[in-house]
Amino acid sequence: MEMIGGYIADHYGYQTVYGIVSTIEELSEMFGIVIFINALLNYLQSQVVELNFALSFQQPEKK
Repeated sequence: MEMIGGYIADHYGYQTVYGIVSTIEELSEMFGIVIFINALLNYLQSQVVELNFALSFQQPEKK
């Protein structure tokens, strides 16, 4: 996708077409990350019987 974006930028400039191609490229990258995380979590679920997470959001104490 980077090569396609470069080709479009060289031939047509950084206008609407380049913006659309760049947006599609970034969305594809994010979608790939989501698929990868999903695969990792599915693998973890198949390997581990129980897994617990704890998150705590607290403001730091002012001194």
